[in-house]
Amino acid sequence: MPPEIKTDFPFLTREMLKFQQGASFSLIVKSRGRAAGTVTIAGATREGTFTLKHTPSTDTTEVVERFSLSDIPLMFTVLDDGNLFRPKELYIAVYLGINTNEMWQLAGGYVFGTKGLTWPTNVVEPPQPDFIGAITSVSSNDPAAGANWTYSTAGAVLTHVKGLQFTLVTDATVASRRVHIRFQDGNGQEIECLAATDQLASQTRKYTCMPVGALLDSANDNDIIIPIPADIWMRTGAVISSIFNLQAGDNAGPAEIWVEEFIMVN
Repeated sequence: MPPEIKTDFPFLTREMLKFQQGASFSLIVKSRGRAAGTVTIAGATREGTFTLKHTPSTDTTEVVERFSLSDIPLMFTVLDDGNLFRPKELYIAVYLGINTNEMWQLAGGYVFGTKGLTWPTNVVEPPQPDFIGAITSVSSNDPAAGANWTYSTAGAVLTHVKGLQFTLVTDATVASRRVHIRFQDGNGQEIECLAATDQLASQTRKYTCMPVGALLDSANDNDIIIPIPADIWMRTGAVISSIFNLQAGDNAGPAEIWVEEFIMVN
């Protein structure tokens, strides 16, 4: 006779449940993504292997998908198809579903080209430290002449502002323009950072806003530096904008903003 097969934890099976014949099983996948791509969930039950496909959103909206299984999974791995996700662009959680209930969170974490999720848990060291978010750049609107630019954070992300840059072209109106950068949270609280140098009529100046430790009191050729705090963290609904003594023909270009982002549920 073949040896008895023991099914100890974590290999829970249908036969261990008193309601085994009336139970339906599933994997419930919940994801929040910021890039286009598909993940593969490959695994096995006692009856055989399975391969599932899941497509997350690209704007951090939560996508929930339930996949029916013949039995409780013995193992599975979630992998990035085609290396389309960069570190911290996709968060996935996988739950065991019994009937209509979420019974057990099996795995959860970021998935990208060289890092998947495995259950039972396998320790995989990511190539990027866990404390570093997704490094990317975003752009404000391109305002009409005589208007300020604005950028609003969107999606389920926590945004760490690293720096920003934009160009201002002033018209011939004789007036001094002192540029401010305003950071506002969703509750209307704000921080304002200002240049130490005025921009005059008929000038083109490039503004660079970054943590520099000290306020610079003059323009260097066509560049003006505005120091900003090193730790500006913004949740969904926060706004970054320029503010200055606008003249009708002044033209502020769109701001390019360098950020570090973390996907957040709340």
